[in-house]
Amino acid sequence: MITEHLSPEIRQFLEELEALGFSLCLVGGITRDYFFANNFGFDLDFEIRPTRNLDISTDAWPIYYKKIHRFFSEKKLNFSELPYLITRIRYADKNFEFSSPRTEVDLPGNFTHHHFQAKLDPKLSYDISFKRRDLTINAIGIELDLNSPESEKIIDPFNGMDDLRNGILRNISDDFFLDSVRFLRLIRFKLKFEKFFIEEKLLSKLYLFNLSELSIHHFKEELFKSRPGEFLNFFSLLVKSKKIVIPDDFKIWIKYTFPVSVSTKEEILAYVFFQDENDAHKVSMFFSMPEKKLKDLKSFFRSYEEVLRMNKQDFLEILAQPVQAALKNELFKDLKNLEEKKEWRFILNLKPGSKELLIDLNHWKNVSVSSTELSSIDAPLRSYYQYFKTLKKIFLND
Repeated sequence: MITEHLSPEIRQFLEELEALGFSLCLVGGITRDYFFANNFGFDLDFEIRPTRNLDISTDAWPIYYKKIHRFFSEKKLNFSELPYLITRIRYADKNFEFSSPRTEVDLPGNFTHHHFQAKLDPKLSYDISFKRRDLTINAIGIELDLNSPESEKIIDPFNGMDDLRNGILRNISDDFFLDSVRFLRLIRFKLKFEKFFIEEKLLSKLYLFNLSELSIHHFKEELFKSRPGEFLNFFSLLVKSKKIVIPDDFKIWIKYTFPVSVSTKEEILAYVFFQDENDAHKVSMFFSMPEKKLKDLKSFFRSYEEVLRMNKQDFLEILAQPVQAALKNELFKDLKNLEEKKEWRFILNLKPGSKELLIDLNHWKNVSVSSTELSSIDAPLRSYYQYFKTLKKIFLND
């Protein structure tokens, strides 16, 4: 029983909600993951109805639903009200969402995440209210009865349990193709459940998606919930193979094959930077990154390439000069720059054929400089002296 995973605090919280006259059905990702891997997560989504002995009309339902808000207010709990009678609250280290049963009437020509007009109805059966969900495995519910836990009931109108057991990603209806975000969610779930396969009929109909109004916000959200490198590659594969229309801002993602290891926007930016600096600017804009990010990346890599050009003899010739003269060499500006922008060192692993420098960029951490030593150096050059001293230690054992 799933109620065994509830803490006493949460159990009491839900019992009090039931006592207000609500029936609670846990649905979505938490039930899917519970049945798939006996994993009980942190996000609890409930579809709520009046208890069966109550006859609440559609018109009276929004007023009746507000009992939840009064309950939270009396407990001095902060909550968020969203459209379609959705309420979110953080309680006892869990995220709760309570929503009304609803149907969704599609708005012609709208291919955004908000492509519908909602009709709220507390009397909807589960097979009707769950039909708005995307995949069968995400339309499995557990109707709770906190006073009689053994009476909890599995709600599975679209045979999601069978698909979960058989490893199938199957859409509930063709309404699936009206919401561009569901294309992204399909990619994420395919990567999350690696051994699952996309049902053949669904795969063959992906061309029905119109992604022309795809939201950058939702793309980034789904991308970083997943494994970004693989996500981008799968997105590219499906878009190209199914000839799906995408906005111009997204075309950068079908131009490259990304290393599966990339996991941050900085790594994505760096990888594209090595292919095409102009495209790197597009990536930076897509992720709304500060201009300084790309500027620092360019600066770091320029310094890296300057130092990379130097051989041992070049270093020795600089070290043979008097200290003051040596410190005026551009080398020390580059070494200092590599240290100041060291957060970009990881990019060297993303550059094909990347070569190692003759010096270890961490070496100067262990080289200390005394105030006495610095006193003999001109003030503008003092910040370079630690790097000079490090090079002497490396190449002259001094």
